[in-house]
Amino acid sequence: MLLLQQQQQQNNNNIDGNNNNNPNDGRAMHRVVHEYMDLFLPEEDVEFDELVGFNGPFSRLFSKISLVLLFNALVLAVFCLVPFHIGRYFLGLSQFVPVLHNYLKTLSFYLNRTFNTHDTKEEQLKTDDLLAAFLGYSFLLAVNIIWTSISFIISRNLNHGLGPITQFIRSCIKFLLTFIKVCCLILIELGLFPQLCGWWLDIVTLTLFSSTFASRKQYLADNPIMSYFLHWLVGVVYMFEFASFLSWIRSIVRPGVLWFLRTPDDPDFNPIRDMIQNSLLRHARRVILSALLHFFAIFLLVGVPIFIAKLFIPSLFPLHVWLLGDPFYGGAIDLLIFHIAIPFTLEYIHPKETLKQLLSLWLHFFGDRLQLSSYLFSNFDPVTQSDRPVIYPTRFALRIILLLTCAWISIVIFNILFFSIPILLGRTFLALVLYSLSLSIRLNDIYALLIGFYLLWGFIRLSRFTLFYFSSHNIIHILSRITFWSQTVFKLSFLLSFWLGIIPILIGLIFELLLIIPLRVPLEETPIYSPLYQTWALGLFYLKIWFRLVMLGEGEGKWRAKFERIKADGLRGLDVNYVMKEVIIPMIGRVVFFLCVPYVVSKGMVPLITESVLVRTGVFRLGWLGFG
Repeated sequence: MLLLQQQQQQNNNNIDGNNNNNPNDGRAMHRVVHEYMDLFLPEEDVEFDELVGFNGPFSRLFSKISLVLLFNALVLAVFCLVPFHIGRYFLGLSQFVPVLHNYLKTLSFYLNRTFNTHDTKEEQLKTDDLLAAFLGYSFLLAVNIIWTSISFIISRNLNHGLGPITQFIRSCIKFLLTFIKVCCLILIELGLFPQLCGWWLDIVTLTLFSSTFASRKQYLADNPIMSYFLHWLVGVVYMFEFASFLSWIRSIVRPGVLWFLRTPDDPDFNPIRDMIQNSLLRHARRVILSALLHFFAIFLLVGVPIFIAKLFIPSLFPLHVWLLGDPFYGGAIDLLIFHIAIPFTLEYIHPKETLKQLLSLWLHFFGDRLQLSSYLFSNFDPVTQSDRPVIYPTRFALRIILLLTCAWISIVIFNILFFSIPILLGRTFLALVLYSLSLSIRLNDIYALLIGFYLLWGFIRLSRFTLFYFSSHNIIHILSRITFWSQTVFKLSFLLSFWLGIIPILIGLIFELLLIIPLRVPLEETPIYSPLYQTWALGLFYLKIWFRLVMLGEGEGKWRAKFERIKADGLRGLDVNYVMKEVIIPMIGRVVFFLCVPYVVSKGMVPLITESVLVRTGVFRLGWLGFG
């Protein structure tokens, strides 16, 4: 807004300079307006508490509240109520003009189909109100533009300057048009452009999920708002990842390599100022070029790898991915992933740093092979304490094209391997686990991707550690270490079978009996309990929350002291007897006690008091809630 005001002030000064016959009228009008606005602008060096009225006399707080209410009323009256009533008046007059009435009726129909999922009378009235507000704004803007244009033509023909009122209205219109221009450009950059990228990504990845364009079209017709939001969200994520990739490249190469891209860290770069100063034609050209670049990049980096993978690995397709499940049961594994798997990945695997190192190694390798190191990277000269001059090799353009081609081929191969191998490995692992447990569950390939990725990461880390350890120690030391760590792994597995196995199942069962079944199942219906893996996932999630609260100092302090001692002992000094006596057995005892008491009361004591089936069922369903 400050830039808009500065730009408008420059326009006002230009207008004042062009009015040679009457230069004081416009300046007097602007001076009156600025003096009027100074009454509402705060003084300099005023603290925020005093500005809003929290400090100082009570009368100041009352005046600030009254001023805010007055401004809200004025804004609602001028910018909402007046245009709305003007638009409703025009809608009423359009009935006497058949052509205009049919056009507005068609526009209202498409608006109602886009924004409303049910064709009801109330939603039709909301659409008519939106159309009336649009017509009112359009009428006011057209009247102001016509009045200013006629006044400008008359003043030019009569060889005298514009009147102060006309000049002020013209300045306000220019400011309004500039503001609308900036808002439209921001809407295109942050709204329309991500939407287009999301739709193009959806079209390119249709074969990835064995979907069709007709199914997407039907989903758009059934859920237009959700469809637009999901495609916009996918486009925003893509643009963010693309910008992050460019920032990685910018941090590796020298500053002048990516000269054709705008640098966000440049102090002279101001997007709002560029939107104000540059013409619409220049903005349109930049948006079109950016759209073509992103569409081409999506096709090469996403569409081509999918086509190649489907050609050589047909068993990988289609992918079974779903993100929205049952809010109580279906989201348990998702909660587990977001609260355990992803934090573990970010803390120990560091995917961002790993990918950045791989990108740096790739750029240095191919830069050396193509003799582009002097152009891509800065060569610091310790003698002159400055960078050496850039050397352009022969056939420079051909070498750049080869570098880009190698980059595209490398990214295609990396995308295929990065997704196909972990998914296939994760599917195999999950199939073996489910077969051993005699479970028949539809697998989500997001879980398969994560599990396969962790298996590959663990295998690589174990292989690197084994090779390093075997090359630096003798066989006797290695055998002793194998014996020690075998005992440690056995003890750790024994303890984790309780801490990560039995206890989470019991906690998940408590949560289900305490909240899920009483809230979801009526008394006259028989409850269906969730699968064991969902109960375990819920229990593990709440066990993690309780553990974090204990370590932050909430709850009983003795639990925190126990956990801190176990952490201080480490894996080498793990005391199984202490952990079982002080942590595992007390925890299981408390959970089993909470489970058994309501059950014994509802099944053993209540039948002795009453024979009503409804009362027995109610006590059994609500027993854990009352006992808690």
